[in-house]
Order: sequence, then structure tokens, then C-alpha cells
Amino acid sequence: MTDSAQLFTGVHDTPVYTNVLFDKPLRIWVAVPAVVGSVTTILLAVLNLASGHALAILICGALLTAALTGIGALVPRTRPNIAFRLRAFTASVRPAVRTSYDTPILARPNLVDNLWFADNGSVYAGFLLSGLPYHLQSSRRKTAVADLHTLLGRELPADSWLYGLGVTQDQRQLLRAMVHGHRDRDDWLYSCAQVADQLADAEPKTRLYWLMVPVDAGRAGHNVVGQATKLKDWFAGRDKDSDSSLNAYIELAHDIANSLPPEFSPTPVTAAMSAWLWQHTTWLGTFTDPLPRPTAGGSITADQLPAAAFDEGDQQHKPRRPSIFNALPSWNKYVRVSATGPHSAIAPDSYQAVLPVVDAPEGGIVFPGSEFLAALDDLDTGAVFDFAINLTARPREMEFRRNDRARGNIDDQYDHRGDVRNGLTELRATERKIAEYNRLLSANIDEQPLSAAFFIHVGAADPRTLDHSIKRLREEMTQSGQIVIRHYRGANTRLWSAFNPGVAQHKSAVDQFAHATTASKWSRFVPLISSQLGNATGMLLGFNKGNANNSAVLLDLPGTARRNHNPCLICAGAPGYGKSYTSKKIVRAELQRGAQAFIVEPDEYGEWATALADVPNKAVIDMAGGDFGCDALRIFPERVAGSYWLDYMIPMLGLDVRSVAVGRLRTLLTPAARDALGLSSTAALMRYIRDIQAPLGAAEDTRSPQVTQLAEDLRPVLLALESWATYEFTQAIFDDTLPIPDLAALDVTIWQTGSLDLPDADEVANPHLYVALSDRQRASIAIYGMLVRLARVTFFNNTNRFGLIVLEEAGPLLNSRTGARDAHLISRRARKHYTGMLIITQNPIKDLALMGDEFITQQIIVPFEKEGIARAVAASAGLPLDEYPEFQDFFLAAAGAEEMRDPTAFDDDHPGPSKTTGSGSLQGRAFFIDEFRRLGAIQIAREPNEILHRAYDTTPDQGAA
Repeated sequence: MTDSAQLFTGVHDTPVYTNVLFDKPLRIWVAVPAVVGSVTTILLAVLNLASGHALAILICGALLTAALTGIGALVPRTRPNIAFRLRAFTASVRPAVRTSYDTPILARPNLVDNLWFADNGSVYAGFLLSGLPYHLQSSRRKTAVADLHTLLGRELPADSWLYGLGVTQDQRQLLRAMVHGHRDRDDWLYSCAQVADQLADAEPKTRLYWLMVPVDAGRAGHNVVGQATKLKDWFAGRDKDSDSSLNAYIELAHDIANSLPPEFSPTPVTAAMSAWLWQHTTWLGTFTDPLPRPTAGGSITADQLPAAAFDEGDQQHKPRRPSIFNALPSWNKYVRVSATGPHSAIAPDSYQAVLPVVDAPEGGIVFPGSEFLAALDDLDTGAVFDFAINLTARPREMEFRRNDRARGNIDDQYDHRGDVRNGLTELRATERKIAEYNRLLSANIDEQPLSAAFFIHVGAADPRTLDHSIKRLREEMTQSGQIVIRHYRGANTRLWSAFNPGVAQHKSAVDQFAHATTASKWSRFVPLISSQLGNATGMLLGFNKGNANNSAVLLDLPGTARRNHNPCLICAGAPGYGKSYTSKKIVRAELQRGAQAFIVEPDEYGEWATALADVPNKAVIDMAGGDFGCDALRIFPERVAGSYWLDYMIPMLGLDVRSVAVGRLRTLLTPAARDALGLSSTAALMRYIRDIQAPLGAAEDTRSPQVTQLAEDLRPVLLALESWATYEFTQAIFDDTLPIPDLAALDVTIWQTGSLDLPDADEVANPHLYVALSDRQRASIAIYGMLVRLARVTFFNNTNRFGLIVLEEAGPLLNSRTGARDAHLISRRARKHYTGMLIITQNPIKDLALMGDEFITQQIIVPFEKEGIARAVAASAGLPLDEYPEFQDFFLAAAGAEEMRDPTAFDDDHPGPSKTTGSGSLQGRAFFIDEFRRLGAIQIAREPNEILHRAYDTTPDQGAA
């Protein structure tokens, strides 16, 4: 059965018709004035026949009856009612500036801790809620998120408010998060200071969720039961401001918070935060101060909050007209909010509009896909979009009786209305909705009937931006499930009070836009969702492109290990889209934060040496250059050096592991034998085996029988070693005069292995292919394997300093069984050894098959050129392709218009070399999977240091990527 979000709009508001007048169906507002007026007029005329005024009474009565009947015909058939519309019309025709001083619905609250004392005596408690991961998740996970909303809706007291606030991320707090734990690293502090301008240009934003629950009417809230509680307190003479009352409010708020699903992480706000909420909603779009950090206790009186003046229609700036028409109002459909009183400089004037949701599809909106409020984050118009949801729980039995009355009215209307104005169809539709509503309530005794009202608050710094934003909002709402919103002229000031908690529903007109629904159906709108990616601390990786908020994405690999998650990262994608650029940024950030890096670069290009040229404590080791040694007997600890030497050298030498020679060799390479015989290197081992061989010529052989036999057994080993020692690409193994880098003391070790040639997995797995491997390939297997194991052993032995192993162009290494085995071991054990691994690959499906990536969660995926690879990578990343066919927006490369222009347009080029990168409109874009398995598109942050940016770039003949 298809799940859906649904509002049972109008089930209790069926227009009433009657056919008492000439058996003609008329609305009650038309029939009553017509019947009463006609009868009254005729009766008065008859009674006054002798007075001489009968004709006048008849004429006036007929005119008055016609007028009242006409007015009755204008009464709206649906909510909002005539009273709301008349007040809005009056406010448009006779506008007046209303302030926080003289208008109760605009009054400022008194604040104590997380309590909000409204002007009318209502008391609310405020909590911050966490949005739940939802974007690009599977249907199963989305359903789980919606089910948590169901529990939330069932636990909230009546007349609770959920606010979704569009706020700017605190850039100062972002910088503090980046330097957290590393304030002693001057180079990292300087790097973060350079990022400040980048953050200011990006203006990252996020959505903040705020819950306000009434605590002055008991656990039930502001409904019939709650009103009875308030009446009892009134009879008892309870003082709302006493210490005992405050404690009772706080205890009730604590009880409500504990009843909510813990996934929402309800956190009590402070008085300073509540003051910020007042200012944010009052000067929406112009007040940009960040949310204050939590502080203990505190109170703020209403007089300490800035007061505001609400100019409906912005009469102060109404257009100039000829003098006779200058008294006419402006007729603008917005309100201008300005500061007044002693805090008049709090923020510039704000232009605002509040648009309620008035209708939704009758059959509901298919879930997933019903999260229409998420569309607010897709709008980038220069305005700020907030939303408010009022939830009023209704007693089940009262709701059943209410439905019965509505059903009875429908049955009656079948007789009175007939098919006037498509009446039969409308009545049947309403009857179906009531039946479905009753079915949902009856199916589950825990199902909670709700009255839900939705409001969207738009604020901007100027009217033009506001008007454009409202038009875009209407388009988004239409595309997000055919949600109908209305913009009422003259009602913005009154509707604004929906964002001032504590104002009675009939005062703020919230009751005019409430829709009957159930907790389970409301939950499918999933309003409390988040597209946040990354960590709370760490380096600036990029900006979230899952919506228009552009929120900052941080990456903290060492923190991942401390959180008991796997600090390994895969960076995959086609060449030229920024894999290496991103990896270099990550490595430099970790170096500046105190980590060590071990980089294997299978290329003679030397891009990593260029990128890290300014790092002082490093070693760049060219395996073909003869600068450093890579001998297992020298580079590994004594206790494991011999066994590791056997692991890599025996396959390279082509010896049978079950042979006598290898058995003898295994005995010689035990730690005790090596220490006794001085076998500290492969060259020393060769000298020892050579020395125990039979003397040349006629010299007397004085060897013991045991040594003679040992020499004979080891002769195949000596011959193989001497043969391999002649190659230039094996000198790192056989030349014991080459220095061994002190990896523990170095910050960076770059191993350039371009002179090596690793075979692929098939060549290693198939015996007939393996025997055909060249000596260079066999040596490459040994050297590559030793490098990866060396990094693992070195970093695993130091759990006090984070170590990062980087495998650039990791395909050749991971397609060898030895390299894949060690890389897999790192992926399983890196966490507890405080070690991370960064794998850079162009084809993760093929390159990681032998190694296995089941323990690696974090991935950065840049676009691919081939759709087949893109689809396979998307599926392996956990993106359900059947639910997100638009995956190509993230994974497939797209050329920019500049690159596909007509050749004759070359005259438009700027002088000098081309700056085109060939990566099209997706340059710098990536798909990121963080350690918590959240998925989303990001824009990789550009390196702010121009020198480093150029050093990272590998585009030929380009100054910038």
C-alpha cells in the first residue's frame, strides 16, 4: 500500500445549503436573510397598512433584504472566514502602524531560562531540535525518519509550535571548530585565518529547528483538558511568577522533552537564545547575528528586548499620487518592520510576508516525496525563508463525535443541496475523507488526531527581493506536491504573530488555517530533516550543494578514529576532476594539525613533492634514484624483519616456499640467528652465504659437515640474490650503504615508484601468467608490498600521533595480492592504531575488488566520464538508483558551455593561455559520504593560498585549476 502525507482539509467545514425556499438549494447565509427579511418585510407592511407607511416599509425592507442576501452570498464557502477577510480588508484600506508597545499580539515576551512568558499569560518552554539525515537515503531509512516524527507528534502537548529557521552559519564558530584541539599549531592557525575570507564569500547557511511547548496548562497543553487545568489553577490562586510555578514549568518541560524521541536531541534554549529568536523573526532577512552560545541560567525582561513597528503595506514609502488620491493606501501585500524605541539601530528595516498553507491534494502526497518544506532550502533569492507548524492534539472521543456531526451534515446536504455547484461530487469527496480519517483513528488506538497549521515566513531587505522570492516560493510549492499557499493583503501583521509563541490561535488567525490530520499522516511531511554533512570539527573540505544553503562541510580524520569509526577515505573519479587536488588539501591540513604522512606516488611526475615542497621535515625517495634503501631487514623492527623479508623476497626470487633452501633461510632469519650472525641487511645475508661456500681453487676446505650442507642448501638462494642484485631497480634492496629514512622522525615521506611496474590481479592469480612476469614486475610486487607494510608498522607502533597513509593512483598496488592484503588489514585495524588511509583511484569498483572496501565508509567521488562506471560506483556508495535516477547530476561529467561553443567564437577569448580545465560545469564538485553514512553533493573548497593552489594543480600549461 502506498504511503502518503495527507491533510483532511475541510472535512468539518462543509458549506450548508437549504432548499426551504421554493425547493431551491441556497446557502444558509443566503436563505436565512432572504426568508427572514421577506417575511419580516411583508409582516411589517401588513401591520402598518393603516399608517400610510406600508409602501415605504415594503421598499426599504426589500432593499435591506436584498442587501443582506447579497452580503450572505459573499460569505466565503471555506476558511478563512468572513471575519478574517474583513479584518484584512480593513487593515488594507485603513492601515495603521502597530508596535510592540500597543498591540498585544506583537508584544515582547519575558524570558527566564528556556521559558517564554507571553503577554497574555501563556508560558512556553523552548528547545532546539536536531534535524534527521534524510537526503538521498533509502526508502527504508526515510520511513524510519517519518516514524520518529509520528512519535513526536503524539507526544507534543496541544498548541505546540515547530519552527524551521533559515540562519547564517556562525563563521567565527566555524573557525573555532577548525582550530579546536590544535591552537598550538601556528601554521594551522594561519591556514584557518586564510579560510575566513572564503567563508565570508560563501555565506554558508543552515536550518535551525526550534520547538515551543506550552507548560502553563498541564501535560495536555492548550486544549479542552488543558483549559480545565488552567481553570483549576485559577481557582486555587496559583501565582504564575512564583518560584514554585517556575519549578513546575521547568519540571513539566523536562518531562515533555524526555518523552520525545532521543534522535531529535531536544536541548533547552537559554534566555539569550530566546531573545535572539525574537529579533530573528522580527527583523527577518536583515538581522544576521548568529545564535548565541549556551550559557547557564539568566533572564531577560520584555523592556530589555528591542521593540518593533509594523507598517502594513509600507505606507511610509507609498507612491506619490495626485493630491486628490494621495490619501489612498499603498496596497502592498507585505509589512515593513522597523525598530523603534531605544534599540532603533538593532537592524535595518525588514520587508516581510507570511503565507499560510490553505490546501493540499485531496488524496495526499505520495511518500517519499511529500517533504514540501525542504523546498525552502532550494531557494536562493536573497531572502530568508522560515516556517512554522502549529500542532494541536485533540481528544480522540471528541474528534469522533466531531466527525459524526460532519457526516450527519453531509447526509443532510444530499437532500438539501443536490448537485448545485458540483455538490454531489464535493459531498462524496468529503464523505470519503471523513471515512478515511475515521478509519485511521480506529485502526490504531495510539493514533493521535491533530490539527496542523503551516505558515511560511519570508523576509528580505527590500520589496523587490521579497516579491521575487514569493513568486519563486509559489513555484516551488507547486512543484513539491501541489501545495497551495495564499498571500493575503492586509493580514501579514496579524499572521506574523504566529511566530510570536503564546498568542491565542483565534487572535493570530492560526485556527483559520488548521487542517485535520493524524500524527502518522502529518509525520510523512517530515519537516525536521537535515542535509548536513561532515564533522563538527576539522578542516574545511567544501560546501554542501544538496540545497541552496551552501553549508560548510568539515572533515576530521583523526577525530573519526577517536569516535571509534574508521579513519579511511576513498577518493575516486575520472582524471582531471580534482581527486589529487582534494587529497593534497586533506594531507596538508592533517600535517598542519600535527599528523605524519606516508605517500606512495607511482609516477615520475612528482606532483606530491611539488605540492608539499614547503614542508621542511620530509624525505622524497625516488626508488630509481638510489637515495634511500628499502631493505626489509633494515627498515622493519628486529622481531619481524626476517619474516617480512621472507614474505616479499621469496616470491620475487622465484623460490619454492616448501624447498629446503627456503627452510634453511627461514632458520637463519630468526631474530636470534640474525643477531648472532650479524645479518642486518640483505647484502650481509649474501656475504654470509657466500662466505660459507666451498673455497675456490685448491684451497683446503676446513668447513664442518654441517656448514658444508648448509652452504649447499643455500646455494640456490645465493645465486638468485646475486642475479637480482645486478638490476638498477633493485638497488634499494641490495645496497646496504644507502641510508634508511627515520620514518618516525619525519613529518612526510614520499616514495616515488614510477620506475616500478606492478602486475594486475589476473597476472598474479593465474599461474601461467605469473610465471611470465618480468623481473621488474616481481621486484615491484616486493617493493610496493614492503612500502605499505612499512607504513602500517611505523604508524601502528605510534598511537600518540595520527599517521596518514596515502596511496596515489592506487590501482596497481591494490591489484597485487600483497598490497591488497596489507591495505585491507589497515582498513580493519587503523582505528585502534590511530592511523588513517587515503586511497586515490580512478576505478574503485575494479581497484578495490581484491582488497575489499566493506570497512571503509568515507568516500569523496568526483565525476566519471563513463556512465557504466558511474552507475556502479553510485550503487556501491549506497545511492538507490531506482529512487534517484538523477544520479548523473552527481556522478557524470558535464561539459560547460564555454567548452562546447562554436569554433568561430574564438575571438571572444581573453588574451593569453586558456583557463579552461576541461572538466566542465562540475569542476570542483564531488559526492561525499561521511563517517555517519550521510550522502550529498559538495563543492570542494578552493585552496585560499594562491601559491599552494597552483602547486596542487596538475593541469598542463595552466595557472589555475
